[in-house]
Amino acid sequence: MSTLWTIGYYEIDICPDFGTQLCGYGFNSSRRGNKVHDPLMARFVYWKGCKGEAMLVECDLLSMSTCYADELRAAIAEAAGMAVENVALGCIHTHCGPGVGNEEYREKRLLPQLQEGARRAKAAATPGYELTCHTEWMEPIGFNRRAMDFSGIDNRLHTLFLSAPGKQEIVLWSYACHPVVFGPELHLSADFPAAVNRQLRESGRIGVFLQGFAGDIDPVTNLNRWGKGDDADMDTIGHLVARRIEKSRRYAKPTGEAVFQAAWKYVDLPLDVPASEADIDAEVERLRDNSTKDAENYDTFLLEWADIAKQVLPERQARPYVPQQPVMLFRFGDVPLLALPGEVMTGYALLFKKLYPGLITWGVANGHAGYLPLKSDFANDQDYACYVICKAYTLQRFPYKLSLEDVLTGAVAEMFEEVK
Repeated sequence: MSTLWTIGYYEIDICPDFGTQLCGYGFNSSRRGNKVHDPLMARFVYWKGCKGEAMLVECDLLSMSTCYADELRAAIAEAAGMAVENVALGCIHTHCGPGVGNEEYREKRLLPQLQEGARRAKAAATPGYELTCHTEWMEPIGFNRRAMDFSGIDNRLHTLFLSAPGKQEIVLWSYACHPVVFGPELHLSADFPAAVNRQLRESGRIGVFLQGFAGDIDPVTNLNRWGKGDDADMDTIGHLVARRIEKSRRYAKPTGEAVFQAAWKYVDLPLDVPASEADIDAEVERLRDNSTKDAENYDTFLLEWADIAKQVLPERQARPYVPQQPVMLFRFGDVPLLALPGEVMTGYALLFKKLYPGLITWGVANGHAGYLPLKSDFANDQDYACYVICKAYTLQRFPYKLSLEDVLTGAVAEMFEEVK
């Protein structure tokens, strides 16, 4: 079999209209985009090997629901004439971008743009691309925002290079860090991934960022002055990562035959549902003095949650889980790419990469099922990711159970058996 791939690339501006709500930062919902710092893009990479084809799409958006991601993947697959199982869709999780709760933006702008981008990426496909890969340990640009130090981070930069004579090299790079250098600015921006991709463009390459498992990782700029990063900080990160990618290019190795494999598992994520309405009231009082108590609208958020939680309690007691969330494993030659639908705690990356050497992890991919903690993350009963912000997610409203880790690790193990 051949080691060369047929590759197509396309990118398209997906900026919403000014005035669209910018998402992220929990309960704070008053931010509206008022200018463009750097355009929000959707990037499409079409792959065809001697066995199988795939489409990777990464959007400069905060996130999207799993239900809507499923709809978009189906529409992309139809537009490109592909099987939906071979299409993957992610968000970089920039907080200077929208989610897709705005129906007009979602249906009238984003959907047709993603269909058009997929068609054009496939139409642009040309043969003769070699895939090489390298993992580089680099100076961390992120820190553990729960521990406020550099423990438990994944500072590996994973880079895939798609190269063909006479063609622009396509660089897919993965690193685990929230794109929140700018903090709660009101402009539209892809944050630090835009700075890295701009540096790559200046060197004649095309950059595509795949967000890693960064649920508890913020940029180092936030450790110094939270939310006060500026263009100089962005340039620093852009230069650092671009230089490490350049070094990785020198050490990148071929990745075997051009064979694509895909595996999916749709799993029910277990919820810890209270026994009574009294337990819901007790939860409000327990969390009233949480470390996030001074956040905008926090008390209102808790009271509104209690009302909603009581309404959905019978339903959740009957079905104590978030149903059918996708766990995906793509393999390109010898390179495995694991995608989970949410803000995945970095401990999962450290665990999976030890079990499955060479693994690239992709977070906020194919939907968003909230924060995905490990068992150890639940030890602090005031933890924001485990016990607070879960209440804002429509499909959750209640914390996950500790057995979530067993469900996810079991699904991943089964998929690796499928794509051996």
